[in-house]
Amino acid sequence: MLRVGFDDQIFVAQPRGGISKYFVELVSRLPAHGIEPVILSTGTRNRHLAESGLVPVLPDRGTIAEKVTWVSWRALGLPTTTPRPLPPFEVLHHTFTHPRYLRMPAPARVVTVFDMTPELMPEYFPLGNPHFAKRRYCLEADAVISISHNTADDVERLYGAAAAKRSVVIPFGVGEQFFADAQSEAAHSLPLPAHYVLFVGVRRGYKRFDNAYEAFLSLAADDPSLALVVAGGGPLSAEEVQMIERDGVSDRVQHVSPRDDQMPELYRRAAVFVFPSIYEGFGLPTLE
Repeated sequence: MLRVGFDDQIFVAQPRGGISKYFVELVSRLPAHGIEPVILSTGTRNRHLAESGLVPVLPDRGTIAEKVTWVSWRALGLPTTTPRPLPPFEVLHHTFTHPRYLRMPAPARVVTVFDMTPELMPEYFPLGNPHFAKRRYCLEADAVISISHNTADDVERLYGAAAAKRSVVIPFGVGEQFFADAQSEAAHSLPLPAHYVLFVGVRRGYKRFDNAYEAFLSLAADDPSLALVVAGGGPLSAEEVQMIERDGVSDRVQHVSPRDDQMPELYRRAAVFVFPSIYEGFGLPTLE
């Protein structure tokens, strides 16, 4: 049986989000296709991986410690939960593009490219490209998975034919929970408003949460029953809380951190889902 290793980098760098969710779903389904996944992580604080039960869950260390970890990992690729020595595998599938992980020995390498937004819109990334050594990965990997034809076209346009010839398009899918007709019992633990607009994911920069919020304010002025539910993307920032209080809608804006099994009901019960992002490689929430 082919053994495919998955490094820990996205699970260290991201507490939850579309990329880590993609890899958890992928790992969970490979055995049905005769492939043995090997998660190169001794423990995790990533919520998607923790909920999957695939690796032990590490204790929560608090917001400040998590921020310190993120800054350290961004600068050095450390800390890491990679086991030593590495277990055997025939293919290494990198989960992100930090240059440190290219030092890991591997008979063959695969990398997934999700989007080229930092390269196309650098003005939204004042700290620099958060995708680090993506170009190197695309040129050194034996295979490059692009999650859409749009992303594959961007890879060829920006990285050239050498990267494009390694690229294969494999679109996103969604979890099995999205195919269930019945309401999820797990969703009932979410205290949701009766009538709400839903925004999912990070709220920074090109995701344009500000557009969604302004549109909500306009609608809310005429509809006192309408609320705004913001899912994921981290807790509301101090600036966001001040903005909401200033506009007098504190009792009508709610942040939730749903589990994966609660997401279908969150979408289903919304009056409307909004996705005002300027640019996406794919845009998983639209498929969900």
